[in-house]
Amino acid sequence: MRLNAFRYLLLSLLLIPALLVACAPQNEALARATAAHPQGRAIFETNNCIRCHDAGDGGYGKRMIGNPRLRDLAYIKVRIINGKTVGGAQMPGYPDMPKRDLEEVAKFVKALAGWEQ
Repeated sequence: MRLNAFRYLLLSLLLIPALLVACAPQNEALARATAAHPQGRAIFETNNCIRCHDAGDGGYGKRMIGNPRLRDLAYIKVRIINGKTVGGAQMPGYPDMPKRDLEEVAKFVKALAGWEQ
């Protein structure tokens, strides 16, 4: 019984740091973008964008971190307003989003992707 407990402890001590390192780029990008655009982050979460884009690292939706299309703020705004359908997957559009909210979330997305200086 003690041997199994020791194995689990050892395994935990080895795996936890590896998991933290694997998640670091996403967490770092999310932290930077949130610090620069906290209101944009709130809108991103309120509209449940985080559900599919998983804080920029992809998931069900496209990966945002490092996506070269997200360098262009105008492209981001059009995508948010119109949404997009790819195969059976659909990103909803937000044509009625207030202009100020659109600007904030677009800046957050650009920062999350890593294209904001």
